[in-house]
Amino acid sequence: MATFDNSDMEDQKDPCDSIPRYNENIEEDIAPARTLLEEYSKIPPDQVIAHIHAVRDKAWQIHPYPCLGRFRFLDLSISLHPLYPTVLARLKDSSPPQTFLDLGCCFGQDIRRLVADGAHGENLYGADLRLEFLELGYELFRDKGSLKAHFLEGDVFEEGDGAEGGKGLSKLDGKIDVIYAASFLHLFAWEEQVRAGTRMVRLMRDDSLVFGRQVGTTKPGVYARRTDTGRMRYRHDPDSFQKLWDVIGEKTGTKWKVKAELQKVKGWQSEEQEAHGIGNPRMMQFQVHRLK
Repeated sequence: MATFDNSDMEDQKDPCDSIPRYNENIEEDIAPARTLLEEYSKIPPDQVIAHIHAVRDKAWQIHPYPCLGRFRFLDLSISLHPLYPTVLARLKDSSPPQTFLDLGCCFGQDIRRLVADGAHGENLYGADLRLEFLELGYELFRDKGSLKAHFLEGDVFEEGDGAEGGKGLSKLDGKIDVIYAASFLHLFAWEEQVRAGTRMVRLMRDDSLVFGRQVGTTKPGVYARRTDTGRMRYRHDPDSFQKLWDVIGEKTGTKWKVKAELQKVKGWQSEEQEAHGIGNPRMMQFQVHRLK
């Protein structure tokens, strides 16, 4: 079986160490998120910012993820992916209906965007390790009694995940057509990513798709985790991400084709980092299609 040997890769200083983890104020244009909160959630315009801060700060006390601290959940990142129109059409028009899973969904904000754009809520699933975030999603979007999507607490690394009684991710095994994985796999080391990908394959049907975005780099390798001292993660470029899915494919008897692109993000990289051989961070958008 083919493997990817990264034993000769030096542990890299994380180029993102200088990026603030917590912003006091919302610094980016949040027009799409504001529109969603005003039109979908019916929050008065003059209350939107205070409402976002209140929910964000509750979540930050549960776990200080940088994506919370920097309000990244307001990106509605699924709608920024070039594959979004295709995925939305699959979820709106396919017969029989296709199913969708947002893995590591946080507040379920991308599911709300799908529903607002016409996807059938009853075919959408969101899973997160932290049940509290799922509940805060209902608070953020004020749709506890109206949203038909399904949310579940699930750990992608828990092999016996809820097998008894059909709880957790196991209830979705073999039932998912599309998985959205944003800011998820990049949290883990290489072998953990292989395990997570193998678990994802078990969730999916034959003609399936994984897509999303995550932090990538011009120099793939092992980097320290900023928020978890002593733990490492593997950061990819498109070639190493294909190698990851080649290994996942060999473990599961499947075959996958990766299409990925590295994009510069303002404030993430510097000439000094590049000159010293540190892999400059990039945003990597990806799609992974099952071939067999």
